[in-house]
Amino acid sequence: MNFCRKCVIPDTRPGVKINEEGVCLACVNHGKRPDVDWNKRKLEFKQLVARAKKRSTGYDCLVPV
Repeated sequence: MNFCRKCVIPDTRPGVKINEEGVCLACVNHGKRPDVDWNKRKLEFKQLVARAKKRSTGYDCLVPV
């Protein structure tokens, strides 16, 4: 059994992949957060919501997945 060097999650947990440096993909992605343009993401989200509301047939709900 291998563990992530950063968060110590085991590789036996379903869906967990640990790279050659011993870090799980969740920790790798978390490390990329400062590189994300959050203002652009906010605008894209608002556009997505606007499109969904336009097609709505009565429900006004968002279920994040």
